[in-house]
Amino acid sequence: MALPTDDRYLAALVRDRWGTLLSMVNADVTQRYAAGEPLPSWFARAAADAGLTSYALPRHAGGQGAGPRTWGRVLEEIGYLCEDDAVPYTVSMQVGIATALLEAERPEPARRHVHRLADGTALAALAYSEDADPFALATRLRHTAGGILLTGHKTHVSGAALADLFLTYALDDGGDMVAVIVERDDPGVRCGPTASIGHRTNGPRTLTFEHTALPADRIVAAQDGLGHAQRFLNARRLVAVCGPLGRARALLERCAHRLATTTRYGRPLSQLPNVQGALGRMYISLQAAQATLHHALDRAEAGHCDPLFDPVITAAKHFVVEQIRSIADQAFRVLGGHACYGDPRYGQALRDFTDLVVAAGSQDTLEVLLGATALSACATPARREPTS
Repeated sequence: MALPTDDRYLAALVRDRWGTLLSMVNADVTQRYAAGEPLPSWFARAAADAGLTSYALPRHAGGQGAGPRTWGRVLEEIGYLCEDDAVPYTVSMQVGIATALLEAERPEPARRHVHRLADGTALAALAYSEDADPFALATRLRHTAGGILLTGHKTHVSGAALADLFLTYALDDGGDMVAVIVERDDPGVRCGPTASIGHRTNGPRTLTFEHTALPADRIVAAQDGLGHAQRFLNARRLVAVCGPLGRARALLERCAHRLATTTRYGRPLSQLPNVQGALGRMYISLQAAQATLHHALDRAEAGHCDPLFDPVITAAKHFVVEQIRSIADQAFRVLGGHACYGDPRYGQALRDFTDLVVAAGSQDTLEVLLGATALSACATPARREPTS
């Protein structure tokens, strides 16, 4: 039986089923964010016990079978209630990696990791970024008599501080991209510090493979690792902005309340025309972003998306990121010093929203890809020369 997709039902579901868990995370998020500390170690098991980690997994894998629209709206409501962006990021990443393993070229070896992600006994992270394009990866995979040997360095891996296993990509001896699972305690695996503008509670780290020997069955995509990565990132673009959009909604409400309860020149700030204009611009950005995202989620729910590169999903990611960044910017402009030093949640949101510029493909890269798509879709016959 399909899960309900009604917005009011889903908002109530998130509050009733996971509200207590989110409140526990909120209790110390300001201190953890300032210190750069990741989610507490108890979170993974608690989220699994509450059915959050498995909510969007297929039923045959022990999940509850939530579709793209339901899952996206759940993540949006989590972002609205939770002040730690690491929560929607982390739970959606577990679902994304588990799904990628279930759909892998070699699903049986990969499947054994899925139940660990669903029951909270393990956390997974995507180890992809090397500050290079997919055809210039420095991480190499070499086949040996006893299995495979992995050597390389990933410059930024969100969630690595708590991750037990990594979905990573390397180039093999023939120059083809390969997808492989690496575990934290494999020989030669080393995490190191990395800087990050935002998402500080996601536990970002570098990841180095120093002649890491692995069994051959760790390879989950040997023939088309690039296609495997493209499918993962294409789906990731949609869910990556759901939680932040919910957080932007909470930020707008918090900003409006502050302005309505702060007096200047003998009346509430919210009565000043320029303040109302700023709030209006924030509201427009929120409504436009929600409409765009929900349209993309509906198309994904209906199965109308290209799994490798979907222009509607890509445009939605780009547009939502720009709108929530605009909401944060307007909040700083209208709140003045309060946003800078009166309430740390505004600065936290501003940094986290900025990080989204490079999530699942940088904004500029997505513009180039969408431009090529537009040229292809809108191509017209060559103009005929006028006759005399």
